Amino acid sequence: TLGRGYMIIYNIEDIDAKAYGSLYQLNERFEAGGNTNCWTGDDWIDYNTKTALLDKPCFIGLSTASPLPCFIQSLERHFHTHEALLPMGQSIAFLLAPPIPYPPCQKELIAVILHPGQIFSISPGVWHSAAHGLHQAAPYYYLANIFEGEPTDWADILDGPVHLEL
Repeated sequence: TLGRGYMIIYNIEDIDAKAYGSLYQLNERFEAGGNTNCWTGDDWIDYNTKTALLDKPCFIGLSTASPLPCFIQSLERHFHTHEALLPMGQSIAFLLAPPIPYPPCQKELIAVILHPGQIFSISPGVWHSAAHGLHQAAPYYYLANIFEGEPTDWADILDGPVHLEL
């Protein structure tokens, strides 16, 4: 943390992402292995996950949030599903906090960047914010088990909003 409300933003591959979910690298920028496969031919390359992204049937959604810099006041968590984030053509940044039983404070948060070609499947119970484009609004896909009356917790960050900027 850089002082109250300001955070260092890490590339998600530089943290222990297993504490928050599963990271999949589907891009030539990253070495295949772990939980991804890579196949190539004369004029094609294919990456895919070795395991399912989610633990139950899912729906796809498309979100777009304001670009950085921005203030993030609240976080959400889901106990009934994983939520996989898939950036489209631009990198996205968001906050994560462990699956603690109360709304997190700033010292429990980490700010991460997810690049195109990466997928991050957030584990049930993990607190997270919406994702924001680094330089402009950046749409991203998400996969989750969504239904009417879905039990999602929203809560404010206990010690105030976080100012997220590069």
